[in-house]
Amino acid sequence: MARTNLASGFAGFLIGVVTGCAICAAAAVFITNSPIPFVEKVQKVTADVDPAQKLAGGIDPNRALNEQQEKSAEQDDSSGVKTVTVAPPVQSQPQSQTPAAGAGGSYWLQAGAFKEEKSAHDLTGSLALTAGISNVQVVKAGSVWRVRIGPFDNKLEASEVQSQLDNQGIQTTVVR
Repeated sequence: MARTNLASGFAGFLIGVVTGCAICAAAAVFITNSPIPFVEKVQKVTADVDPAQKLAGGIDPNRALNEQQEKSAEQDDSSGVKTVTVAPPVQSQPQSQTPAAGAGGSYWLQAGAFKEEKSAHDLTGSLALTAGISNVQVVKAGSVWRVRIGPFDNKLEASEVQSQLDNQGIQTTVVR
């Protein structure tokens, strides 16, 4: 009787192992044939796509970017910042004087004045990155490099941009 219990126990063990292996094999086949999440969500291309053939119709997806780069290359030097050298003024004008009639662009926002040109260009880069300002000029006046934003046609426009920059934590001064 001991042998029959041993034989039936061994037979049960073998049936369990075979059944477990069959279940594992079925699960592996099901998992490998199922779609992979986040990878197979896009339809697969069944035909070869030639990008040159698609662009043959005159459609250039980068046209706006290329035009913008051409305009900025015409206006600015290779660093992307216009550098203007100005002689120091002989006489200073009092602030109460009004500009000559028809003299547009007489208001500027000065964001900083530096002894080193590199510091001025660093500020222009941070203005472009943080505030999105592109009309920045580095002007040399004597031994000082000034970072100016503008020109603005009137003081109201300059004050509006100044308040936007103040909200972003950038201190500027309206100058003529």
